[in-house]
Amino acid sequence: MPRRRIVEATVVQISEEIQNIDTKLEKNAEESKALKQRKKELLKDLKAAEKQEAEAAKKRELEDLVALLNEKGLTVEDVKNILDK
Repeated sequence: MPRRRIVEATVVQISEEIQNIDTKLEKNAEESKALKQRKKELLKDLKAAEKQEAEAAKKRELEDLVALLNEKGLTVEDVKNILDK
């Protein structure tokens, strides 16, 4: 014998609940789309920030090297000669 589904809500109540669910789904889809776009923008910003930090670190290293060479009284030619030996 097949089971019969017993429904206690009215057609209007069920329709309203379906409409509410559809509205929530649409809202969540829009929020999800906005969040995905924001994530995409942040990933681009992250790459740019990483590149800037790497360039700044490289610049600091070069400045430290120049300061060390000046401190030791070495020129670029002196360093080239040392490396060529």
